[in-house]
Amino acid sequence: MAPATHKLKRILSAVLLIGSLGLALAPSARAQITINFVYDGTDTALNYTVAANSLASLTSSGTATPSAEHNVGNGGLVNVTGVNMDVYANPGFINTSWGSPIVAATFFSGDEIRFFQGSSGVRVPIGYDRVNSTLAGTMIWSSISLMDLGFTTNNTTSGSFAALGTTVNWSATNSAIPEPGTYAALFGLAALCFGAVRRRAKRA
Repeated sequence: MAPATHKLKRILSAVLLIGSLGLALAPSARAQITINFVYDGTDTALNYTVAANSLASLTSSGTATPSAEHNVGNGGLVNVTGVNMDVYANPGFINTSWGSPIVAATFFSGDEIRFFQGSSGVRVPIGYDRVNSTLAGTMIWSSISLMDLGFTTNNTTSGSFAALGTTVNWSATNSAIPEPGTYAALFGLAALCFGAVRRRAKRA
């Protein structure tokens, strides 16, 4: 066996061993809220999911009166279409990652939910099982950028913060700008094509 091949096998074995130890020692996944914005250079889409048990620690504050809005406001995400909702608070949605402009969405589908900045907490569909049920939805803003929705940049960024007794993981992606890995893949493909052309030219 060539020395280089033997060294590569040792490195791969070490990587697999470290990965196995990491999985064994990693804590169990925590219930969480995930919010993903994707900007394609023209429109922005948002997908959100609330994992089961994410809101189990909240305390009821009664029932909210109907409203009709789909936007980003109050420091958080707002999706309400005029239905009564259960209100939970303590603690609230402490978002410091993007601003709070009132920008009405062009399209919405999925489960209704409303995040408030501060002690007002969250509104969810009446009868929602905070322990066993999940929530998911989609919003689309036509001709709206990430900056229009309160972000400081239209570039890809991400983060997390504590809110509603759980962790909120968020990301904002500019799909119109290829990631560095994409550039590397394109460069590699170009290099392969260039090499093939040169070999064919030499044979000719």
